[in-house]
Amino acid sequence: MIPLFSLIGHGIGYVPAITAVFLYSLLPIVRNTHTALDNLPGGLREAGRGIGMTFWQRLRWVEIPVALPVIFGGIRTAVVMNIGVMAIAAVIGAGGLGLLLLNGISSSDIRQLITGAVMISLLAIFMQKNGTPFNAVDNINLDVPEGEICVLLGPSGCGKTTTLKMINRLIEPTGGTILINGEDTSALDTVSLRRKIGYVIQQIGLFPNMTIEENITVVPRMLGWDKKRCHARAEELMSMVALDPKRFLHRYPKEMSGGQQQRIGVIRALAADPPVLLMDEPFGAVDPINRETIQNEFLDMQRQLKKTVMLVSHDIDEALKLGDRIAVFRQGKIVQNASADELLARPANDLVAAAAALHGWRRALTPALGGLAAGLLLYIHQRYRHQRPAAPTDYMEAIETGNGKLDTGASLVKCLASLLVVSSGSAIGREGAMILLAALVGSLFAQRFTHEKEWKLWVACAAAAGMASAYHAPLAGSLFIAEILFGTLMLASLGPVVIAAVSALLMTNLLNGGQAPLYLVTPLAAPLPTQYLLMALVGVVAGAGGPLFLWLMTASGRAFRSLRLKPPLQLALGGLIVGLLSLLFPQVWGNGYSVVQALLIAPPGVLLLGAILVCKLLAILASSGSGAPGGVFTPTLFVGAALGSIIGQLFGLWPGMDAAVPLLLALTGMATLLAATTHAPIMAALMVFEMTGEYALLPGILLACVIATTVSRGLRPISVYHTAPLPKREVLGFRAIDHVPQPVAHLYQALDMAIQLIRPRRQQHAIERDFAPFVKQGAHLIQRKTGQAREGDQPQLIEHPGGVLTAQTVAAYRRDQPLFLVMPQRRRRDSAQARHRADIQLFCH
Repeated sequence: MIPLFSLIGHGIGYVPAITAVFLYSLLPIVRNTHTALDNLPGGLREAGRGIGMTFWQRLRWVEIPVALPVIFGGIRTAVVMNIGVMAIAAVIGAGGLGLLLLNGISSSDIRQLITGAVMISLLAIFMQKNGTPFNAVDNINLDVPEGEICVLLGPSGCGKTTTLKMINRLIEPTGGTILINGEDTSALDTVSLRRKIGYVIQQIGLFPNMTIEENITVVPRMLGWDKKRCHARAEELMSMVALDPKRFLHRYPKEMSGGQQQRIGVIRALAADPPVLLMDEPFGAVDPINRETIQNEFLDMQRQLKKTVMLVSHDIDEALKLGDRIAVFRQGKIVQNASADELLARPANDLVAAAAALHGWRRALTPALGGLAAGLLLYIHQRYRHQRPAAPTDYMEAIETGNGKLDTGASLVKCLASLLVVSSGSAIGREGAMILLAALVGSLFAQRFTHEKEWKLWVACAAAAGMASAYHAPLAGSLFIAEILFGTLMLASLGPVVIAAVSALLMTNLLNGGQAPLYLVTPLAAPLPTQYLLMALVGVVAGAGGPLFLWLMTASGRAFRSLRLKPPLQLALGGLIVGLLSLLFPQVWGNGYSVVQALLIAPPGVLLLGAILVCKLLAILASSGSGAPGGVFTPTLFVGAALGSIIGQLFGLWPGMDAAVPLLLALTGMATLLAATTHAPIMAALMVFEMTGEYALLPGILLACVIATTVSRGLRPISVYHTAPLPKREVLGFRAIDHVPQPVAHLYQALDMAIQLIRPRRQQHAIERDFAPFVKQGAHLIQRKTGQAREGDQPQLIEHPGGVLTAQTVAAYRRDQPLFLVMPQRRRRDSAQARHRADIQLFCH
C-alpha cells in the first residue's frame, strides 16, 4: 500500500517518501481519535442531533474540538517518530476544504424555517422495541394547537420521552403518522426537520469547547447568519433570562452555575426562532428554588414568542403551572388529555374520576346511600336470622380461635355489604372482602375434601392467596399470615401458604394479560447513607403516628356507637361525612389507590397534599368508625405515602438535596405506617417492595419498618388486629389500685389476648356499647365455679365480689381457647328481659 500511496502523493506534488511516512504516522493519531470520539458524553451527540447538526458539522464543530486533548496525544506520538511536522502540515493544509458544502442550506430550507410548523399532530403512532410483545408507545393520538404548551406527564418508562423523540425523528416510529404544520415528517429530510424544531434536554447539552455566545448561536451560524446578527440575537436572548450579556457571553459553560447553564440551554433552542420547541425534562436537573425562577422566565418568554411547545415532565406542579394542556401517560398510552383545570376537576382515576364528574349534591349523597344500603342488608340479615351463627365470619378468628370453618351465609352478606360501600365511594379498603371471599372458598373446599385438623391451614392459604391477588404481593401475603395470624414463622405452615400465594399471583397475571407492579414509580437507585438517615426518621415519625392513627379509629368507633343508631343509619351517616368531604376534594372517595398512584408519579405541593391528607383521614375515620365492612390496608398506605411525601418535599427544599427524595420517603412512609399499625415489619417492607418492584430500597425500608414497629409497640402494645389491653386499674368493685392483679396479668400473657373486666352496676346498653368491638372476635363467657367457656351463653348474675383469677383457671385454657369477659350478641327474644337484668361483677372464680 505504501508504494500506491506514494504514487498518489507524487501525483499531487508531494515527495513519495514523505507521503508514505505521513500515512504511517496517522496510525497513533487515528487510534487516539477513535478512542476519544468513542468516549464522548452521549448528551453532546443528542444535543447536536436535536438542533439539526449534520454528522460532519457535529464532528468538526463539537466532537473533534472536545476530543483534541486525546488526539494531540497521538500527534505527540507521531512527533516522537520524527514525522509530526509532516502530519501537522497535512492537517493544516486540508483545514478549510468543503466548508461551504458542509454549511450550505437551500433556499427551500430557509423558507420552510421561516414559515415553519405551527401545530403538531400525532396520528395512531406506536413504537415497538426489540420485538417485545408490548409497545413502548401504543396508539398515541394527540394534537397540539399553535402557540400552546402541551405537557407529557407520567412516570419513568411510560413512553413520554420516546414520543417526544419520534417527533424530530431521533427515534423512528414503528407505525403511524406525525404531522408538523400538515407535513408528514417521514417525507422530510431529517436535518432540515430538526433545524426548524428547537430541542432542549435535561442534561443541558452545552458544548464545553464553545463560549456561551457560540453555544447560543450555533444553529444561526449553521443557517449562515453573519456575526453581527448572531451577536445581537445572543444579547436579546440573554436579556430575556436576566443574564448580563457583557458578563456572560464570553464565558465557557464550566464557568456557569447549573441554573445558568439550564437557562442557556433553553434560549439556545430559541436562537433561530423555531416555531416548534421540544423540551425533555428541561428543568429537572435544577434545585427547586432555581427551578421556579426559570419556569417563570420561560412563561414570560412564551407570552412574547407564542411557540408551540411539547414538554416532558414527571412533576405535576410543573405541568399544572406551564401546560395549556396535559397528556397523562401510563404504560405507553395516553390515559387523559385535558387542560390543567379539567385535570384537577375530573381526573381519570376510577372512583376519584366518578366523584369529580358528579354534581355536588350527588357526590355528597352517593356514599351515604351506599352506606344505607349496606347497613340495611346487614341489619335485615341479623334481625331475621333464626339462630346464632355456628361459625365466625372473620377469617382471622377462624384461624386463631376457631377450627377453620366460616359461616357461609353471613360471610357472603358481609362481602356484598362491603361491595356496596366500596363501590359507592366510602373510604375503606376493598381488600377485606376480597380476602374474606378467598378464605371462604378455601374453607368450603377444606370442609368438603380434607380432615378437620387441616381446615385452618387451608383457610390461611386461601387468605394469603386473596392478599397476593389484591396487592400483587405473594411474599407479603404469606408473611401476613405468618407474622399476624400464626404469630411466628412456622416453616411447616409457611410452605403451603407461599405456594398458594404465588399461584394466586400467577393466575391474576394470566387473567390480566401480563405482569406489572401494582404501583408504577420512577426507578430509584440504592439509597445513599444520608438517605438511610432520612428513611429512619420517617420510621420514627410513622412509629409515633401509627398508634395515633389507631387511637383515632377507636375514638371514631366509640363516637358513632354513642349515637345509638341502627346499623343502616350509622353507615349512612359515615357515608354522608365522606360525601361532604368530597365536595372539597374528590380524592377522599375510595380506598385511596388511584390517589397514591398519582402521588407517586407527581406529588402535589405540601399545602395541597396536607389538605388532601386531612380530609382523607377524616373520611377514613368516618367510614371505619361507622362500621363499614372493608379493609384498612390501602387507606393506611395512602396516609403513609402522603406523610412521607410531605417530609420528603420539606427536605427537598434543602440545597443540593436529591430530587428523588420525596418519592423515596413516600414509599418509606407507606411501609413504615403499615408496620406501625400491624406490628409486622417484614410483611410491610416486602409488600411495598412487591407493589413497586423497587428492590434496591428493601434494606433501607426494612430498617425503617423495624424502627417504626419498635416505636409503635412502645406507645401502644397492640396492633390494628387485636383488641384493647387490660386497663391498668382495678374495676371489680374494689377501691382503685395502681396495679393489675398478678393472676390477671399472667392470664393476659399466657393467652396473648385481651381481657375485659366489667364494672358493677352498669346499665345493659352501656355494657353492650363498650363490648361491641369484642363480639366479632369470638366472645366467650365463663360460668361460675366450673371455669368452662361456652359460646353464646347468656350473662348471669354472679354474686362474688371478692373473686380473683387463679393459676388453676389459667391452666384450664389453651392458646386456641381465648378468654374474653365480654357480652355476647343478645337474642331478640331476650332483649326486654336484658334491660332489667342485674349487672355483672365477675365471670369466674
